Amino acid sequence: RKIQFNFYKNSTHVMNMEGHCIYSLVVYPDAEFHQRYQSVLPPVIAFLVALLFAFLLSLFGMYSHFVHRRNDKIQKVAVRSSALVSNFFPSATIRDRVYASQGYLGDTTISTSTSNSSTSRSNRSLLKSFLDIGNHKKEEEDNKRLNCIDNQPIADLFPMTTIMVADIVGFTAWSSNREPTVVFVLLETIFQAFDNLAQQNGIYKVETVGDCYVAVAGIPEPREDHALVMAGFAMQCVSRASDVCQKLAPILGEETADLSIRVGIHSGPIVAGVLRGQRSRFQLFGDTINTASRMESTGESSAVQVSPQTANLLIEKGKESWLLKREEPVNAKGKGEIQTYWLLHRVLYETRRRSSTSS
Repeated sequence: RKIQFNFYKNSTHVMNMEGHCIYSLVVYPDAEFHQRYQSVLPPVIAFLVALLFAFLLSLFGMYSHFVHRRNDKIQKVAVRSSALVSNFFPSATIRDRVYASQGYLGDTTISTSTSNSSTSRSNRSLLKSFLDIGNHKKEEEDNKRLNCIDNQPIADLFPMTTIMVADIVGFTAWSSNREPTVVFVLLETIFQAFDNLAQQNGIYKVETVGDCYVAVAGIPEPREDHALVMAGFAMQCVSRASDVCQKLAPILGEETADLSIRVGIHSGPIVAGVLRGQRSRFQLFGDTINTASRMESTGESSAVQVSPQTANLLIEKGKESWLLKREEPVNAKGKGEIQTYWLLHRVLYETRRRSSTSS
């Protein structure tokens, strides 16, 4: 009797059919077959892949750690350098303006104007922006970007300015036998006081070189009263320096009270601009600053000596009473004899006026 194979799919039918039974067949591999096809390669490969993944993960982790560590160091260096550079600039973001002028920030460039008047306005606008942005890290700038053909310098002529140069009399001898930290306490205290006065009077601090303080009025915003405000600023600086030295004498030594400043002022045109390089700096050039330096070097302690040009400007403003003609002309290096004037403090002027009236 023939029975279709599909009939066996239903075990119930087969069990009820006479002469048939249900059976199962189990096949086991022998030892030879088992040894032939058994392999540890898959788990070994899986282990190696996991090991490689762990190695790469640790490698990227170490790389990330060192990158963060380096960035932290760079940031700390930048903060320290910014504090130093801020002494030379009026704002902390000035370097951004310099970078922009050299093509470091995006596609910003300075185009050269075909018109002399428009070029002057462009330069003055850039210079004003450079000085107005506010208080600059050690920056390594690419010297290739400093090509003046491709990048127009930031510079302009300011015809009406007054420059003050102040120097601490006796500072060299005083500082020669003192610790550096003590010297810097004095300089920082005096110059910080000058900076506060400059901000109040609208004066721009150019720089400090050693114990010398240089400031200018009429930059970046031209002003007709530049000589007047600078004269007032100079008199305030003399008084403030004397007060600071007196207050620091108990801390820095009795000789500190004997220190004073000597000030020279001159008015005239000046070329102002940004000297770009590894450390960009705002600088003044011209005979005006040289003459102001001569006024300081030929002056006297606790006195403000002004040039005849500055004196004439003060007279035009009705401040002739502020001036006292020096008895003899001074012999300024490279200038010959110059008839200069002393700028009288208001208190000193009142004292001398009363003395002359009583006599």
